[in-house]
Amino acid sequence: MFARSISYPGSPSTLDDGIAFVRDEVMPIITQMSGCVGMSLVVDRESGRAIATSSWESQDDMRGSFDQLASVRERGAEILGGAPTVDEWEVALMHRDHRSADGACCRITWGRISDIDRGIEGFRSEVLPRV
Repeated sequence: MFARSISYPGSPSTLDDGIAFVRDEVMPIITQMSGCVGMSLVVDRESGRAIATSSWESQDDMRGSFDQLASVRERGAEILGGAPTVDEWEVALMHRDHRSADGACCRITWGRISDIDRGIEGFRSEVLPRV
């Protein structure tokens, strides 16, 4: 599985409009695209930052959707008030057993490791069982 994250610096005052845009306009478009397996949006209400992430069955599906979604990214930048940063990822490990409810929170940790395979195995065997 692969994922594309679009990060908008945004503003706290524009987040509700950004959330409505993603929920009402972006999700219906993107989840109907070939190879899309889901989408999420996380926001930081204090800073205004928003990260929209779409998941894809293959790297080809993900990359094939990029140009088709250019106008959506531009509209998101207009609404949220900041130029987006786009990152593409291979999803090495995921666990999700239910849909999130309104008001749900998450913790996102960014890190760099020299041995990615060892890091993934450590996360799989030590962190996930505890979570």
